[in-house]
Amino acid sequence: MQCSDFREIADSYLSDELLIETNHDVIRHLDSCGECRSELAARRQLRYELRTKFNQTPELRVPDSFSDSLRIQLRQQALQRPGVVIPRIAYVGIAATLLIAVGLGFLAVERWRAGQGIAVGAEDCEGQRGGPCVSRGLGAWGADREG
Repeated sequence: MQCSDFREIADSYLSDELLIETNHDVIRHLDSCGECRSELAARRQLRYELRTKFNQTPELRVPDSFSDSLRIQLRQQALQRPGVVIPRIAYVGIAATLLIAVGLGFLAVERWRAGQGIAVGAEDCEGQRGGPCVSRGLGAWGADREG
């Protein structure tokens, strides 16, 4: 880094506005350049004096009423701000997910019933005597029709 580069970004360095890599470059330059270290110290001193004078001058102070009013307005705006806003497209995704979940649930129940030998309706008994419902011992769906 050159001294001219440092002078261009010295105020940004003092304000912590630089990237980490740039800060490292500035520090390396300051380690090797006494003139820039002196300039940086002078800028720090100037900033300190300006801040002190500004805070001590009554005409430049922010009135307490303004601070209180601003605080109240910010609090009201924060309370009026909606919480989580869900875009409309998200509702479509949620609905699709629910439909898939319900469909998979019905499919799982049907497979479980088939594995347990539970007939879902009269059509499962194939309308025959001694059909699958009777052989599975399903009572009302087939055994009562024996006869």
